[in-house]
Amino acid sequence: VRAAIDSQGKLTDDLSAALEKAKTLAEVEDIYRPYRPKRKTRASIAKARGLEPLADQLLNQSPADDPAALAGAYITEEVPDAEAALAGARDILAERFSDSAALRATLRSLYNEYFGGSMNSIVFQEMRERRSLAYSAWAGFQTPGRKTKPYTYVSQIATQNDKLADALAAFDEIINTLPQSEAAFELAKSGIESRLRTERILNDDIAMTYLANKDKGLDHDIRKDIFEALPSITLDKIVDFQKANVAGRTYYYGILAEPGNIDVDALRKLGKVVILTQEDIFGF
Repeated sequence: VRAAIDSQGKLTDDLSAALEKAKTLAEVEDIYRPYRPKRKTRASIAKARGLEPLADQLLNQSPADDPAALAGAYITEEVPDAEAALAGARDILAERFSDSAALRATLRSLYNEYFGGSMNSIVFQEMRERRSLAYSAWAGFQTPGRKTKPYTYVSQIATQNDKLADALAAFDEIINTLPQSEAAFELAKSGIESRLRTERILNDDIAMTYLANKDKGLDHDIRKDIFEALPSITLDKIVDFQKANVAGRTYYYGILAEPGNIDVDALRKLGKVVILTQEDIFGF
Protein backbone atom coordinates (compact mmCIF):
# COMPACT_ATOMS: atom_id res chain seq x y z
CA VAL A 1 0.00 0.00 0.00
CA ARG A 2 2.80 2.39 0.92
CA ALA A 3 4.53 1.72 -2.42
CA ALA A 4 1.30 2.18 -4.34
CA ILE A 5 0.68 5.58 -2.76
CA ASP A 6 4.34 6.56 -3.20
CA SER A 7 4.18 5.70 -6.91
CA GLN A 8 1.48 8.38 -7.24
CA GLY A 9 3.74 10.92 -5.56
CA LYS A 10 1.26 11.35 -2.71
CA LEU A 11 2.98 9.61 0.19
CA THR A 12 3.48 12.06 3.06
CA ASP A 13 4.99 11.65 6.50
CA ASP A 14 1.51 11.78 8.03
CA LEU A 15 0.24 9.04 5.70
CA SER A 16 3.27 6.91 6.38
CA ALA A 17 2.78 7.28 10.14
CA ALA A 18 -0.93 6.43 9.83
CA LEU A 19 -0.10 3.25 7.92
CA GLU A 20 2.48 2.34 10.54
CA LYS A 21 -0.10 2.70 13.31
CA ALA A 22 -2.84 0.75 11.50
CA LYS A 23 -3.57 -2.47 13.38
CA THR A 24 -6.14 -4.06 11.08
CA LEU A 25 -6.60 -4.58 7.38
CA ALA A 26 -9.77 -2.48 7.55
CA GLU A 27 -7.80 0.50 8.89
CA VAL A 28 -5.26 0.11 6.07
CA GLU A 29 -8.10 -0.08 3.54
CA ASP A 30 -9.66 3.12 4.87
CA ILE A 31 -6.34 4.96 4.56
CA TYR A 32 -5.68 3.58 1.07
CA ARG A 33 -9.17 4.10 -0.30
CA PRO A 34 -8.69 7.70 -1.60
CA TYR A 35 -5.53 6.57 -3.42
CA ARG A 36 -6.72 3.25 -4.80
CA PRO A 37 -6.89 3.27 -8.62
CA LYS A 38 -10.51 3.81 -9.47
CA ARG A 39 -12.43 1.16 -11.33
CA LYS A 40 -14.91 2.36 -13.89
CA THR A 41 -17.79 3.78 -11.86
CA ARG A 42 -20.79 5.95 -12.57
CA ALA A 43 -18.79 8.86 -11.17
CA SER A 44 -15.80 8.20 -13.43
CA ILE A 45 -18.11 7.96 -16.44
CA ALA A 46 -19.73 11.26 -15.45
CA LYS A 47 -16.30 12.90 -15.15
CA ALA A 48 -15.35 11.62 -18.60
CA ARG A 49 -18.52 13.26 -19.92
CA GLY A 50 -17.41 16.62 -18.53
CA LEU A 51 -19.83 16.84 -15.62
CA GLU A 52 -17.35 17.57 -12.82
CA PRO A 53 -17.75 21.38 -13.20
CA LEU A 54 -21.51 20.88 -12.78
CA ALA A 55 -20.86 18.93 -9.57
CA ASP A 56 -18.82 21.88 -8.29
CA GLN A 57 -21.63 24.26 -9.27
CA LEU A 58 -24.19 22.19 -7.36
CA LEU A 59 -22.02 22.38 -4.25
CA ASN A 60 -21.67 26.13 -4.52
CA GLN A 61 -25.18 27.00 -5.72
CA SER A 62 -27.31 29.55 -3.93
CA PRO A 63 -30.99 28.97 -3.05
CA ALA A 64 -31.94 31.13 -6.03
CA ASP A 65 -30.13 28.89 -8.52
CA ASP A 66 -32.12 26.40 -10.56
CA PRO A 67 -30.19 23.09 -10.79
CA ALA A 68 -31.98 22.16 -14.02
CA ALA A 69 -30.93 25.48 -15.58
CA LEU A 70 -27.32 24.90 -14.51
CA ALA A 71 -27.45 21.40 -15.96
CA GLY A 72 -28.75 22.66 -19.30
CA ALA A 73 -25.28 23.89 -20.24
CA TYR A 74 -23.94 20.31 -20.08
CA ILE A 75 -26.34 18.60 -22.49
CA THR A 76 -24.45 16.69 -25.19
CA GLU A 77 -24.88 13.53 -27.25
CA GLU A 78 -23.73 11.51 -24.23
CA VAL A 79 -25.77 13.59 -21.77
CA PRO A 80 -29.21 13.81 -23.43
CA ASP A 81 -31.01 16.05 -20.94
CA ALA A 82 -30.72 18.05 -17.73
CA GLU A 83 -31.90 15.12 -15.63
CA ALA A 84 -29.04 12.94 -16.91
CA ALA A 85 -26.55 15.76 -16.27
CA LEU A 86 -27.76 16.19 -12.69
CA ALA A 87 -27.65 12.45 -12.05
CA GLY A 88 -24.04 12.30 -13.24
CA ALA A 89 -23.02 15.31 -11.17
CA ARG A 90 -24.58 13.77 -8.05
CA ASP A 91 -22.70 10.53 -8.71
CA ILE A 92 -19.46 12.53 -8.66
CA LEU A 93 -20.40 14.21 -5.39
CA ALA A 94 -21.45 10.93 -3.80
CA GLU A 95 -18.08 9.37 -4.66
CA ARG A 96 -16.25 12.34 -3.15
CA PHE A 97 -18.06 11.85 0.14
CA SER A 98 -17.46 8.08 0.12
CA ASP A 99 -13.68 8.32 0.47
CA SER A 100 -13.66 8.57 4.28
CA ALA A 101 -15.62 6.09 6.40
CA ALA A 102 -15.32 8.29 9.50
CA LEU A 103 -16.44 11.37 7.58
CA ARG A 104 -19.41 9.54 6.06
CA ALA A 105 -20.61 8.30 9.43
CA THR A 106 -20.16 11.71 11.05
CA LEU A 107 -21.95 13.55 8.25
CA ARG A 108 -24.90 11.17 8.42
CA SER A 109 -25.20 11.49 12.18
CA LEU A 110 -24.85 15.26 12.20
CA TYR A 111 -27.16 15.73 9.22
CA ASN A 112 -29.85 13.66 10.95
CA GLU A 113 -29.51 15.61 14.18
CA TYR A 114 -29.50 18.99 12.42
CA PHE A 115 -32.24 18.30 9.89
CA GLY A 116 -34.73 16.08 11.65
CA GLY A 117 -33.54 14.65 14.95
CA SER A 118 -35.01 16.86 17.68
CA MET A 119 -37.30 19.76 18.56
CA ASN A 120 -34.45 22.09 17.53
CA SER A 121 -34.14 20.45 14.11
CA ILE A 122 -34.88 22.16 10.82
CA VAL A 123 -37.85 19.89 10.05
CA PHE A 124 -39.54 20.51 13.40
CA GLN A 125 -38.88 24.24 13.42
CA GLU A 126 -39.92 24.78 9.79
CA MET A 127 -42.91 22.45 9.66
CA ARG A 128 -44.40 23.02 13.12
CA GLU A 129 -43.05 26.16 14.71
CA ARG A 130 -42.63 28.53 11.76
CA ARG A 131 -45.31 27.37 9.32
CA SER A 132 -47.76 25.59 11.66
CA LEU A 133 -48.18 22.76 9.18
CA ALA A 134 -47.57 19.75 11.44
CA TYR A 135 -48.23 18.40 14.92
CA SER A 136 -44.93 16.52 14.77
CA ALA A 137 -42.21 15.97 12.19
CA TRP A 138 -38.86 14.21 11.82
CA ALA A 139 -36.64 12.92 9.02
CA GLY A 140 -33.27 11.32 8.40
CA PHE A 141 -31.07 8.56 7.03
CA GLN A 142 -31.72 5.03 8.25
CA THR A 143 -28.59 2.90 8.58
CA PRO A 144 -29.05 -0.61 7.15
CA GLY A 145 -28.62 -3.58 9.45
CA ARG A 146 -26.35 -5.32 6.93
CA LYS A 147 -23.57 -3.96 4.77
CA THR A 148 -25.19 -5.41 1.62
CA LYS A 149 -28.36 -3.36 2.12
CA PRO A 150 -28.81 0.27 0.99
CA TYR A 151 -29.29 3.32 3.16
CA THR A 152 -32.84 4.66 3.14
CA TYR A 153 -34.25 8.10 3.78
CA VAL A 154 -37.39 8.25 5.91
CA SER A 155 -39.55 11.07 7.22
CA GLN A 156 -42.79 11.34 9.15
CA ILE A 157 -45.13 14.32 9.25
CA ALA A 158 -48.38 14.42 11.23
CA THR A 159 -50.64 17.11 9.79
CA GLN A 160 -54.29 18.06 9.32
CA ASN A 161 -56.17 16.82 6.27
CA ASP A 162 -56.72 20.35 4.96
CA LYS A 163 -53.01 21.18 5.32
CA LEU A 164 -51.70 18.07 3.59
CA ALA A 165 -50.85 19.67 0.24
CA ASP A 166 -49.13 22.64 1.89
CA ALA A 167 -47.20 20.35 4.23
CA LEU A 168 -45.92 18.22 1.35
CA ALA A 169 -44.91 21.30 -0.63
CA ALA A 170 -43.08 22.77 2.36
CA PHE A 171 -41.26 19.53 3.10
CA ASP A 172 -40.28 19.17 -0.56
CA GLU A 173 -38.82 22.68 -0.36
CA ILE A 174 -36.68 22.11 2.72
CA ILE A 175 -35.52 18.65 1.68
CA ASN A 176 -34.19 20.05 -1.59
CA THR A 177 -32.93 23.43 -0.34
CA LEU A 178 -31.59 22.93 3.17
CA PRO A 179 -32.28 25.95 5.43
CA GLN A 180 -29.09 27.05 7.15
CA SER A 181 -28.89 28.07 10.80
CA GLU A 182 -25.55 28.22 12.60
CA ALA A 183 -27.36 28.24 15.96
CA ALA A 184 -29.30 25.07 15.16
CA PHE A 185 -26.14 23.47 13.76
CA GLU A 186 -24.17 24.14 16.95
CA LEU A 187 -27.02 22.70 19.03
CA ALA A 188 -27.01 19.57 16.88
CA LYS A 189 -23.26 19.25 17.15
CA SER A 190 -23.21 19.67 20.94
CA GLY A 191 -26.12 17.24 21.28
CA ILE A 192 -24.22 14.47 19.51
CA GLU A 193 -21.05 15.22 21.45
CA SER A 194 -22.90 15.08 24.78
CA ARG A 195 -24.49 11.74 23.93
CA LEU A 196 -21.18 10.24 22.84
CA ARG A 197 -19.51 11.40 26.05
CA THR A 198 -22.15 9.91 28.32
CA GLU A 199 -23.76 6.88 26.67
CA ARG A 200 -22.43 3.44 27.58
CA ILE A 201 -22.88 0.00 26.07
CA LEU A 202 -23.29 -2.41 28.98
CA ASN A 203 -24.05 -6.05 29.83
CA ASP A 204 -25.77 -8.06 27.09
CA ASP A 205 -25.77 -5.03 24.78
CA ILE A 206 -22.00 -5.40 24.35
CA ALA A 207 -22.40 -8.74 22.57
CA MET A 208 -25.46 -7.56 20.60
CA THR A 209 -23.65 -4.43 19.46
CA TYR A 210 -20.61 -6.48 18.43
CA LEU A 211 -22.78 -8.81 16.33
CA ALA A 212 -24.71 -5.90 14.81
CA ASN A 213 -21.45 -4.19 13.85
CA LYS A 214 -20.21 -7.39 12.19
CA ASP A 215 -23.39 -7.48 10.08
CA LYS A 216 -22.68 -3.89 9.05
CA GLY A 217 -19.11 -4.71 8.07
CA LEU A 218 -17.59 -2.82 11.02
CA ASP A 219 -14.69 -4.13 13.08
CA HIS A 220 -14.75 -1.39 15.72
CA ASP A 221 -17.05 1.07 17.52
CA ILE A 222 -17.93 3.67 14.89
CA ARG A 223 -18.86 6.12 17.66
CA LYS A 224 -15.15 6.71 18.26
CA ASP A 225 -14.71 7.81 14.63
CA ILE A 226 -17.70 10.13 14.88
CA PHE A 227 -16.47 11.70 18.12
CA GLU A 228 -13.03 12.37 16.66
CA ALA A 229 -14.31 13.74 13.34
CA LEU A 230 -17.10 15.86 14.83
CA PRO A 231 -15.04 19.01 15.64
CA SER A 232 -13.92 19.35 12.01
CA ILE A 233 -17.43 19.35 10.53
CA THR A 234 -18.88 22.71 9.52
CA LEU A 235 -22.37 23.62 8.38
CA ASP A 236 -21.03 23.99 4.82
CA LYS A 237 -20.10 20.29 4.83
CA ILE A 238 -23.61 19.35 5.91
CA VAL A 239 -25.04 21.45 3.08
CA ASP A 240 -22.67 19.74 0.63
CA PHE A 241 -23.72 16.33 1.99
CA GLN A 242 -27.38 17.24 1.55
CA LYS A 243 -26.86 18.36 -2.06
CA ALA A 244 -25.01 15.16 -2.91
CA ASN A 245 -27.27 12.65 -1.13
CA VAL A 246 -30.71 14.15 -0.55
CA ALA A 247 -31.65 16.95 -2.96
CA GLY A 248 -33.35 16.10 -6.23
CA ARG A 249 -34.03 12.46 -5.45
CA THR A 250 -37.19 10.50 -6.18
CA TYR A 251 -39.26 9.94 -3.04
CA TYR A 252 -42.30 7.82 -2.26
CA TYR A 253 -45.06 9.22 -0.05
CA GLY A 254 -47.26 7.10 2.17
CA ILE A 255 -50.41 8.95 3.25
CA LEU A 256 -52.49 7.53 6.10
CA ALA A 257 -55.93 9.09 5.65
CA GLU A 258 -59.44 8.56 4.38
CA PRO A 259 -59.33 9.34 0.63
CA GLY A 260 -62.56 11.29 0.91
CA ASN A 261 -61.05 13.64 3.46
CA ILE A 262 -57.99 14.75 1.50
CA ASP A 263 -57.29 16.44 -1.85
CA VAL A 264 -56.29 13.45 -3.97
CA ASP A 265 -55.97 15.65 -7.08
CA ALA A 266 -53.26 17.64 -5.31
CA LEU A 267 -51.40 14.39 -4.63
CA ARG A 268 -51.60 13.44 -8.30
CA LYS A 269 -49.50 16.51 -9.10
CA LEU A 270 -46.65 14.83 -7.21
CA GLY A 271 -46.89 11.52 -9.05
CA LYS A 272 -48.93 8.36 -9.48
CA VAL A 273 -51.45 7.81 -6.67
CA VAL A 274 -52.24 4.26 -5.54
CA ILE A 275 -55.04 3.89 -2.98
CA LEU A 276 -54.56 0.79 -0.83
CA THR A 277 -57.29 -1.19 0.87
CA GLN A 278 -57.15 -2.82 4.30
CA GLU A 279 -56.64 -6.17 2.56
CA ASP A 280 -53.71 -4.77 0.53
CA ILE A 281 -51.99 -3.72 3.76
CA PHE A 282 -52.93 -6.44 6.24
CA GLY A 283 -53.98 -9.34 4.00
CA PHE A 284 -57.54 -9.61 5.30
